[in-house]
Amino acid sequence: MNFREIVTNKKNTLLLLFILILLCFIYVNIIGSPNKFQGWKTHVVSIGSITRNVESIGVIEAAKMIDVGASVSGEVTELMVGVGDKVSQGQLLIEIDPTVSANELKTAQNELKIAVANFDVSRERFLYEQEQLELIAHLVKIGSKTSQELKEQNLVYLESKASLQSSKLSKETAMLAVDSKKAQLTYTMIRSPIDGTVVSIQVDKGQTLVSTQQVSNLIKVASSDQYIVRIPISEYDISNISIGDVVDFYILGVSNETYKSKISNIDLTPLSNSSTSKGVIYNVSFHVSRELSEHVRIGMSVGAKIKIMEEINVVIVPSHYVRYDTNGVANVTVLDNGNVITKTVELGLYDFLNSEVVSGIEVGDVLILEGID
Repeated sequence: MNFREIVTNKKNTLLLLFILILLCFIYVNIIGSPNKFQGWKTHVVSIGSITRNVESIGVIEAAKMIDVGASVSGEVTELMVGVGDKVSQGQLLIEIDPTVSANELKTAQNELKIAVANFDVSRERFLYEQEQLELIAHLVKIGSKTSQELKEQNLVYLESKASLQSSKLSKETAMLAVDSKKAQLTYTMIRSPIDGTVVSIQVDKGQTLVSTQQVSNLIKVASSDQYIVRIPISEYDISNISIGDVVDFYILGVSNETYKSKISNIDLTPLSNSSTSKGVIYNVSFHVSRELSEHVRIGMSVGAKIKIMEEINVVIVPSHYVRYDTNGVANVTVLDNGNVITKTVELGLYDFLNSEVVSGIEVGDVLILEGID
């Protein structure tokens, strides 16, 4: 083998060695690179919108619910309505036997007649004694009567005056009693105070009511033109809710549609015995529109969602890509030119799925989760 062949062989060997090294580099850094991150889940940082909602479950109630009671005693002679009946304001619901109330009215009227008669007598006596007092006073001046007789007549006059005042008060009291008994007689005809629907009846025809024991609640009437929903809200969220905020809600058992309303009332005091792991609870109310009133029932469950914050066209990442260190600092893992690096990020608004990133990463960065396929 001459010198030229030796040199050529060495060049070929070096070239082959270089090619092998290049192939190893390509395999490790290019072909083998995917294997390095095999089983890692990735996400490309993008622009999007994020909304913070408060969700709760409430119950449909009547906007107005009135217990119709009886303040008189007697037997229920007529029951004019049933549960579910539509009633109008002033409509007759129940009749109670008026015998007791009518007798009480007659007694009161008789007592008034006696009081009026006593008043008339007392008035005539007072006028007479007044005239006698004036006469004796005149006679005392001309010497026909003594001052002692004048004093005695003055005493009689004062007694007649007191008697007149007492009889006057008795007559007024008797008149008030008659008015009261007349009103009680009208109470035997129980009428609906509002337009609505009868939702419950606690009395039967033939039942005897005794008003001296307690005011009997006989029928419950609910306004049917509009309903109200009260939803419980934690103290951590109540400060973010204002009257007029839009509510998206759906009614279980009616349809899968979502409807809209607005917050109409926020309770100033928490519910009694409402302290939980989420803090104390406040009731927030909104109305169900008239269009839905025919399709809902009192007691139906309602799912409600209130938007309290929203950010549009911001950098967002899935919340599960964010990790927190022992100091509570938020970090994400980024794939940068084949290298895995940790970056600290500043977060803004977040929900259960996504978090807004204020700074630390940019749109297009690739986030990874180790060991998640």
